[in-house]
Amino acid sequence: MKKIGKLFSIILLAYLFFCCKDVIKDKSKEIEFPTTNVSYSQHVGPLLQQKCALSGCHTLHGIKPNLEYPSSYTSILDYIITGNPEHSKLVQQLEGRLLPKMPPPNTTTLTSNQIEGIKTWIREGAKAN
Repeated sequence: MKKIGKLFSIILLAYLFFCCKDVIKDKSKEIEFPTTNVSYSQHVGPLLQQKCALSGCHTLHGIKPNLEYPSSYTSILDYIITGNPEHSKLVQQLEGRLLPKMPPPNTTTLTSNQIEGIKTWIREGAKAN
């Protein structure tokens, strides 16, 4: 019986290591947003790919919208009001003012710089730059 328990523990640890590695936070890879001139291709798109387009989340066969880069740009437009971040569904969900809060609890999180960067991108016209 002890052998089965050890085997189960080894399998569980291997699963967690190999299958959940994209959920483990690596601060060195955090995307930093500038205070102005936010770029979709340099900031917003890569952030959505890194934080939202995870297995089982916002992928082609997962929860809508599909946030896999590069199709994420056209998908995200339905969730924003260009020039008005405070009334955009995306921002409201990121800030927890509209449910469901995104990202969900116990998953990857966005920094305040990243949320402000998304708001700046929307305020600046949500360009596909």
